Amino acid sequence: MLPLKDLLNSNFLRRPLRDGVRAAVVLEAAREACETLFRPDVAQKIVPLSFRNGTVTFQVPHPAFIGEMRMRSREMLAIFQDRLGKEVVKYVKISYTRQPADDMLS
Repeated sequence: MLPLKDLLNSNFLRRPLRDGVRAAVVLEAAREACETLFRPDVAQKIVPLSFRNGTVTFQVPHPAFIGEMRMRSREMLAIFQDRLGKEVVKYVKISYTRQPADDMLS
């Protein structure tokens, strides 16, 4: 049986299917990376949104999260490279989306 990172890069899967599977695996790895690097209450609020062209995009609920994620982006890339291989995830992008006031308090 092939290791996951070899399967993701193989020609075994057809392109659309391969891209969808790759994105799902990368987003799961992104969730696990957040749980590893941040406190549980913080990790819960960081949402891996998408994976496209080597870039994982995260959505955060407050601008303060952006600085913290930028400081830890190299650690996050190291987690991705360890789990998925060096050529899968190359960049981390952080998107801030303003939340309603009620959501910020919880």
